[in-house]
Amino acid sequence: MIADDDIGPWKLVELEVSIAKGREGEVPRWLLNVTKSVKPIQRLTLQELNRILFQETQSTGKPASLMPVGKDFYAKVKDFIAESREQEVYKKVQSAVRELVTVRLRKIMTLAFLGVQDPTILQNMADEELLLFSEMRELITSYYGELIGEDG
Repeated sequence: MIADDDIGPWKLVELEVSIAKGREGEVPRWLLNVTKSVKPIQRLTLQELNRILFQETQSTGKPASLMPVGKDFYAKVKDFIAESREQEVYKKVQSAVRELVTVRLRKIMTLAFLGVQDPTILQNMADEELLLFSEMRELITSYYGELIGEDG
């Protein structure tokens, strides 16, 4: 985010937020709704979405080749869909997002099944994907434990 004015320091439960005017910094996404002093650095474009989709589909059979998308990727996608007022653009965005989610979900499911814990792979996931991965991994481990008495 880029600060329009000096903000903070704000002491939050998990961190302290302070950014000088004109400087870049990371803030929780919900903070955008609380103050008008910060704004997103980069918005998603159809070109960027298609680039990510192309890269993901080129490596469909390689789950470890999950492309980095940023922690707030799906929030950016949601904003982009909401801003796509032209019907033709809206349909293209929806189609690209649907295909991208399908490819990434398939890779994430495979990674969870294989029990991959490589931080370099996990950091390529958006927050929502990391949560999904963790939950699926926990379910698989529990299933193996209950079914055959072993860890997954």
